[in-house]
Amino acid sequence: MTTATAPPQSAMSPEMSAAWQRYLAGLEVIRERIYATDMEWRPETRAAAAYFLMQAQASAFNTCLAPKQSFPAFYVHTTFEPNIYTWTLPNPDFHYRWAFIDGRRTYRIWGQRGSTLWLDIQVMRSHWCDDDPEVIGNYDPDAVMNADGSFEYILSPDPQPGRNWIRLDPSSANNVVLVRDTHYDWENSTGAELHIALADDLPTGPCFLSEEEIARRLDGCLRMLHFVLDHFQPHITSIPQRNGFNRFYRSTVNTTGGSNPVAVYMLMPYEIAEDEVLLLEFRVPDTMYWNIHLGDVWGGTADYTLHQSCLNGAQAHVDADGICRMVLSVEDPGVPNWLDAIGCLHGLAQMRYYKTEAVVVPHVTKLRMRDLRQSLPDDHPVHDRAQRRRDLAARQDAVRRRYHY
Repeated sequence: MTTATAPPQSAMSPEMSAAWQRYLAGLEVIRERIYATDMEWRPETRAAAAYFLMQAQASAFNTCLAPKQSFPAFYVHTTFEPNIYTWTLPNPDFHYRWAFIDGRRTYRIWGQRGSTLWLDIQVMRSHWCDDDPEVIGNYDPDAVMNADGSFEYILSPDPQPGRNWIRLDPSSANNVVLVRDTHYDWENSTGAELHIALADDLPTGPCFLSEEEIARRLDGCLRMLHFVLDHFQPHITSIPQRNGFNRFYRSTVNTTGGSNPVAVYMLMPYEIAEDEVLLLEFRVPDTMYWNIHLGDVWGGTADYTLHQSCLNGAQAHVDADGICRMVLSVEDPGVPNWLDAIGCLHGLAQMRYYKTEAVVVPHVTKLRMRDLRQSLPDDHPVHDRAQRRRDLAARQDAVRRRYHY
């Protein structure tokens, strides 16, 4: 005969228990919103939704709850990483770095420029822990570069006469530094070397968080999850219904979510059959940078290590008539500019311009695979399997070097 025992009493404080219950209840609201979305659900769509929900929680921990502002570092592998942290459509050409710092303190950033095409340092106040983020400013290290390619900034709430100064917002203990290190020529880019450290004599305090701070940051995690869902859900529902599939539309530059103010974003929800292709044609404008890459309908960037799911202005072939032609499809169409859908028949294509003189929207035509070649110029190159294998091998090597795999 067994004797029933009372469940053990919880050692969790009432304040922490209340914060945890708010988080769990809010997470359930988010889960319900995701799976109640009015769209055509397919097996890959449901899988992407499940991955989105789990990844969102991990990313919220990594960027809202975990950072210790008194022990700064540039995070790479816990923010965006191929095939792991892919939400919010991160750009395959960018080697992102994130640092989370206290706007009331003083920090130093220093490093070497490397051979990156463009290095941009974006500073934002808050990161949902206090309130919605807001861009404070963007800084180009080329403007302060030394002859040997080195540079240095001082980050603080107060001006630093005679120094390269980046302003912080002292009203928030959660300022964010987001670095875009642009790898245009993947095979030859060395990328930038970056470091960050405290540069004041204030006490660092303990390296752990109090219950009160954890509770506050849990609320911030929920704010972050709701924002991302609000930002990406229209791409799945209202925008395709309003504009239709297989056409690009210009997306709003949302600096609250970390968008860059000098960028132009265009998004295309696409839909194809296994024997269909989308032919994208456009004349490249005078621009510092452009690229296009694929993702799933929940904003997860497609694998670009083992597959050619992205191309940029340094990689793409342009025909003799000055038109860039790309082919989005599941099967290899035998052309240089293949955008590999990796079996995803319903997804997103994201296009970016940076510092562009004009915004050119690609013309998109849906074709049967068997009809593609007759829609291309006679001198459009044929890309055989051997060349594709060489391209993919070079791509893999470049990503391994970038992420130190």
